[in-house]
Amino acid sequence: MAKFTLLLALAVAVSPVQKVIQLLDDLKGKVEADLDRETKLMEEYTTWCDEEQNSKEDAITSSKRSIGDLMATVEDSKGQIATLSSTVQEVTGKISEAEAELSEATNLRSKENADFTAAEKELVDTMDSLTRAMSVLKSNLGLLQSSKAKAEISLMASSLSKVVEASWVTDQQRSVLQSLLQSRQTDGDEDLSLAPHGQG
Repeated sequence: MAKFTLLLALAVAVSPVQKVIQLLDDLKGKVEADLDRETKLMEEYTTWCDEEQNSKEDAITSSKRSIGDLMATVEDSKGQIATLSSTVQEVTGKISEAEAELSEATNLRSKENADFTAAEKELVDTMDSLTRAMSVLKSNLGLLQSSKAKAEISLMASSLSKVVEASWVTDQQRSVLQSLLQSRQTDGDEDLSLAPHGQG
């Protein structure tokens, strides 16, 4: 009985130690499980970091490439701007030249129009004079020697003098008219004269 009590006491005495060992084993298992979990988490984190690093490096490389492309575009745009500026200056110069030519042409047209208007008026006046002279000649063919005819012939001579002075008359026409006037003057008709009458 004493033996049994000793064994029981030993069993009771050993039991807490075994309990501690069991607790330590449990703790060790828990620590190992935590360590495994942390290792896995660390591996996942490391993998994520590597992926992020690769992604960031790719993004940086891509951004550098984009920056290079954009810088090239900027330089190309500067060249185009210079070319277009030169073209604008050239076109502006051409516009100025065209405006100057237009102004010159407008002035020339105005001058030619004024000359034409003056020549037209001169022609109309000359036609009126010739028409009157022809009318006088037709109505007084039989009365050329009368004093009334001399006055009418003087009017005709004045009209012919206007024709001689007209700017549109050619040299040949002017020569013929001057011959007619001179022949009439040598025939004794002093009313026909080469001298301008100050009309026209």
